[in-house]
Amino acid sequence: MCVTCGKTADIANPGCPEFTLESMETGRFLVHTEFMFPDGDELHIVLRRRNDDWELSDEGHTLMWLSYEEPSLASARMDILEEILDRNHSAIHDGRISVPCDGREFRDCLPSMIRTLMQTADILG
Repeated sequence: MCVTCGKTADIANPGCPEFTLESMETGRFLVHTEFMFPDGDELHIVLRRRNDDWELSDEGHTLMWLSYEEPSLASARMDILEEILDRNHSAIHDGRISVPCDGREFRDCLPSMIRTLMQTADILG
């Protein structure tokens, strides 16, 4: 299934990025966007059911990717990560970065998820 929302490469824009959904299993979709980590890997974003709502999750891929670059984040970088999470209405649970949709359309949550992942990757930049 292909769904588009705007045609902007600038995630800071009020619109949302282009994306496609790939069905994985019941209630789970892999979200493909045009955004990549600095090493060229695609951002890993999954849209999944969480109780009666939807949630975007990286399923632990971002922090795993960062651990290859730097095994432990220094205290100052952890503070920056917490600011990134707060600013983008996201959270980390069990090593997974997620953005709950809480009744919003998931396409409205997608820019927050992308910003969180990109800014988290920039911690090492």
